[in-house]
Amino acid sequence: MKLVFRHGTMPSLPLVFLAVILHSANESKGQELFVCRSPAIADIVILLDESSSVGVINFRVVRSFLELFITAFLVGSDKTRVGLVQYGTKPRIAWHLNALSTKEAVISAIRELKYKGGNTRTGLALTYILEKCFTVESGARPAVPKVGIFITDGVSEDDVLLPARRLRDAGVEMFAIGVKNADENELNVIASDPPQSHVYNIPDFKMLSTIVESLTRTVCDRVEQQDRTIQGSSVTSPSTAQSISTNDTTTMMTESTAVTTGTEKHSSESEASTMLSTQSSVMVTTGFSTTTQGSTIAFEADRVTMAELLKDSNTSKGQQDTCDVEFSPARVIVRYGDPVTVTCLTNRTDFRATGWEASVGSVKQENSSSAVWNVSSLTVWDAEPKCFINLRAPPRQCNKQLNLIIYKLPENISIDGPEVIEKGKKFNITCEVKDVAPINNVWVKLCRDGVTIKQKRLGQSNEKTPESGNVTFTVSADRKDQGWNYTCVVKIDFSSDRIERFNSSSLLKVTPYAFDGELEIHLVNNTEYIEVGESFIVTCVLRNSFPIADIHIRMYFNGREYDVKLQRTLEEVSATATLVQPPSLNELIACTANMKSLSKYTQRSVVGYKLPKPVIKMPNYAHVGEPVMVKCEVNDSDTADVVLRMLIPKLNINETKAAGVPFEKTFNATKSHNNMEITCVTELGTTAVKKDKRMSLTVFYEPSVSLNNSASIMQISHGGDISIHCIADGSPAPEVTWNYKKEPNVQIVSATILNIKTATSMNNGVYECQANNKHGNATKRFTLEVTSTSYWLILVIVCAILPIILIVLAIYCIYKRKQKRGSYNVRPDGTVIPNGRLEEIPLALEQKQSLQNGELS
Repeated sequence: MKLVFRHGTMPSLPLVFLAVILHSANESKGQELFVCRSPAIADIVILLDESSSVGVINFRVVRSFLELFITAFLVGSDKTRVGLVQYGTKPRIAWHLNALSTKEAVISAIRELKYKGGNTRTGLALTYILEKCFTVESGARPAVPKVGIFITDGVSEDDVLLPARRLRDAGVEMFAIGVKNADENELNVIASDPPQSHVYNIPDFKMLSTIVESLTRTVCDRVEQQDRTIQGSSVTSPSTAQSISTNDTTTMMTESTAVTTGTEKHSSESEASTMLSTQSSVMVTTGFSTTTQGSTIAFEADRVTMAELLKDSNTSKGQQDTCDVEFSPARVIVRYGDPVTVTCLTNRTDFRATGWEASVGSVKQENSSSAVWNVSSLTVWDAEPKCFINLRAPPRQCNKQLNLIIYKLPENISIDGPEVIEKGKKFNITCEVKDVAPINNVWVKLCRDGVTIKQKRLGQSNEKTPESGNVTFTVSADRKDQGWNYTCVVKIDFSSDRIERFNSSSLLKVTPYAFDGELEIHLVNNTEYIEVGESFIVTCVLRNSFPIADIHIRMYFNGREYDVKLQRTLEEVSATATLVQPPSLNELIACTANMKSLSKYTQRSVVGYKLPKPVIKMPNYAHVGEPVMVKCEVNDSDTADVVLRMLIPKLNINETKAAGVPFEKTFNATKSHNNMEITCVTELGTTAVKKDKRMSLTVFYEPSVSLNNSASIMQISHGGDISIHCIADGSPAPEVTWNYKKEPNVQIVSATILNIKTATSMNNGVYECQANNKHGNATKRFTLEVTSTSYWLILVIVCAILPIILIVLAIYCIYKRKQKRGSYNVRPDGTVIPNGRLEEIPLALEQKQSLQNGELS
């Protein structure tokens, strides 16, 4: 076996032992376990897809893959830092770079990762790790290589191009791992270049283990190259890492390294510095050479076996109380009475025996590196199994206790609480759990119709044996709780492993109630005055109370209970009955409402009355000018407290008097009195109780006619439209007829309207509207003239005017031409006189100068 260390450094011997042990565990499988040769100081953020397509089982495979990946690095606050983000619909931080400072803590956190599900929004997640993880606040260090490990099984639902480019521009080297349905083009976009070393695309989650070594080698190599780039180092080194392999004889060595002369400082583990020089390369082998300050020293050394090296290490450091034991499975959760099988194995090679110490199922295997603890039915609570190893070298024996949890589901779960509770009041529900273990891991949930509303831990005891306990929940009653069932649910929680029992021994049906609404009595027309002998409807109503089905209403009148018709809605309960007012004038209506042991009572008075009906004496019709007499009276002799009123609005009459004296009014009928209403009213004192009698008067008169156009001669242009309305009045209503010249474009609408469309000379003539009733008739005439346009006259006028216009234009043109031609007299002073006239034409200054110089022609 060959271990490779950097020049001037040496890891601590415990790390050497760990490498040897890990190698031994894989030797039987023919595999080599890779670890980074250099410290691989870097900030690594893992972005893990937890969308719904991954699934719980595959998620566990990914967790195991991450454990193997982390094993290759030296994790520490001053070494490799690891952060992790899970994402689906939204990203969520599992832990930041500065949260965990040991490899064991990171691996433990990986094992505790929870699967959530959701969509695949990779672009959002890439932006998240850039802005939230690779920051100083989250633990990212300046001048330290940044690495992103991205794992997905699908295609992003949002854009990844820009977020991936921003990550790479920020100096983050991205590795993309795609499984199953991942899009290779998308992986190439996310990953850094070249894709051959930064993109892994495999068909199944089970194949993740096949890429662990390649991925860790590449990451280690890239981290060291980034580190050289950042530090500007000129050191030439061999490959960043070497595999651990073994032969019959085990040796340790460092590869030859060229070192720059000087006082270069090298970091090393403190334990190693006591054994090895930090200024030169050291080899433990049959022979080697080393270079120190430019000179080469060669010598031979005896071959040292690993057993001797371990022995020497223990001699110099003292014995360490560690036991190199692994369990499969590492953690056991078993139900009381169920079988259990656990394998204990060691990677040590100097074993003599391996076995189990337990209160049941103890076993010892001589000359074996493993032993199996097998119990067909585990019925003891204090088993406390420990695996031990007998060794040939110190420590001669060591042991390690199995992480074993024995649980027992409860024998019984009961629920207790009130069945009826007032709305808005708080009440307690108690869940009692019998014989359950371990009680510290038991949670009790209160569910309402299957939905959890509250939960509490059953107990805080660390006792392993079954215990009983109870928890009390305080809840409030509301109307919506009607008909809902409460149950107690026990959940035994072991972090990633949950065992739940979803039903209690019985259901608790809690019925909240409210009985604080007002009980009301409603009367017809909302009046308490009821005529003696008349029937009337009474309704008792109760609102804002429930449960409705438990409410009952009774009605009493005149001391007797009446049958009622009950009606129930979501908002109210009502009871209706038809009652008859007895001869006694004052009575009580009473209603009672009952719900279980609760009751309400209300009452209302009614007043009986007697009121005679009024009588009207008058003719039904009259002619214009005839006198009309109207008489209002009461025929009943009992008119005490009765008032008689006459109402004739058109005559502005509104008068009252005692009912014992009749009203009489006389007037002459006019057209405006037609259909006039006369009302006689009897009123009971100052109350609103009254009775009335109404009649109408019809006044007859002969018709009259008018038109909507009062002209006797109406003109319309040829081709135009006209509409004439004949307005007739009379009593009874007259019949309207038209006399006119029948033409196709003439139409009568509703007997009173005459329409002419696209009038022509054929529509010229006299039109007559007549109105007739039995009292006479009336007629209205008009003459219609359809006018036409004289086109020939217009043509004559145009022909006469056109020559005149042409002559005027000719004269004007001759005049303008003459103005532009002719002879001009130019005086010495520059004055120009056209055509011998006296008018002077002034010249510009330049023209005058040209003229004087003889230049102007």
